[in-house]
Amino acid sequence: MPHTVISRTIILSISLLLMIVSGTHIKASGIVFSDKTSASSTLQSSCSSAFFFKPDSGGTGGILPLHNFSLSVVLKENTVFLKWLAENEMNTEKFIVQRSTDGAVFTDISTLPPSGPMNVLTSYTGKDDITSFSSLIIYYRVKAQDNRNNYAYSNVVPVRSGKTAEFRCWPNPFSQSLTITYHATTASVIEIRLSDSKGTCVKTTLESAEKGANQLNLSALDQLRPGVYMLYLFDHSSGVKMVQPVLKAY
Repeated sequence: MPHTVISRTIILSISLLLMIVSGTHIKASGIVFSDKTSASSTLQSSCSSAFFFKPDSGGTGGILPLHNFSLSVVLKENTVFLKWLAENEMNTEKFIVQRSTDGAVFTDISTLPPSGPMNVLTSYTGKDDITSFSSLIIYYRVKAQDNRNNYAYSNVVPVRSGKTAEFRCWPNPFSQSLTITYHATTASVIEIRLSDSKGTCVKTTLESAEKGANQLNLSALDQLRPGVYMLYLFDHSSGVKMVQPVLKAY
């Protein structure tokens, strides 16, 4: 073989080897890397999502690497008993029990320091007296936090308080007026609205209600056309919304 051909073959082989070593278009484990930089960043992203936590962000609100962080609750009379589990409590400074009446805005109600060793599933308990609460549903969650403002949240658990609100009306069918009875869990303002089958409001009123049984009236209904109407009640304090179909007599 001529020396020129051998030289060209050697040069091509060396060039191909350098391309492989430099990481140009190497496919490994289903991930295609176009260069070393993108390979490193892609691999780091894959590992982060696999372990379900973000790297420490230096105290700017990163996520703690807790495992099996879950909350359960039990209601007995007027006391809510909370139990949560946590594992891998590395750097966790405290657990904060939080309560909400709307499931969106939460308030801190108690704190508890961590006590579990590394990589051991640990159980914690707490309780909350809801005697003074009028809400029919109360929401709970637990926030784990360290001294650099990194954090993690448990699942949110709703609790039905067992406090009932009764809503009845008569006569049904009606002709000139409707009488409504409502059992309120606390003093409140009650909004009553009557809508026709198309959803158009034909009568509305605001009434004051005391804690306990209340009797309210919706009058001057004799001019309404016969047919089916929807009677709505909204308690402005507890957030209770109720609806009942009523019939205007022919």
